[in-house]
Amino acid sequence: MDIHEVKTEEDLKRYLDQQHRRLNELEAELDEKRAESATRRLELAEAKIQRLSEQGLDYGDAFEQVISELEEEEFKAQTRAEQAQRERVARELEEMSDEEQRLLLELEDKGDDN
Repeated sequence: MDIHEVKTEEDLKRYLDQQHRRLNELEAELDEKRAESATRRLELAEAKIQRLSEQGLDYGDAFEQVISELEEEEFKAQTRAEQAQRERVARELEEMSDEEQRLLLELEDKGDDN
């Protein structure tokens, strides 16, 4: 079901259920990709620490340098992800009709009451 097909509250509930299921699937895929990425980053970090220490940098200093770089990269990635999510939500809201937005707000209000 496409968001533009939503006409009633029941349609909206079906659409949101469908989106929720899809989101769960995507979250599972993302978790798997994150685990693979974390493993790869760890391997690269270990190799970089080893390389820096072989080049004469104290192992502790090499470790600290690599960890600092990883933290900075993680912060930048998180910031980009948050911005992308804000843009996606804004785009989806722009695509919704006034009636669809009203129905969504009513549904959220009902959820807040429970």
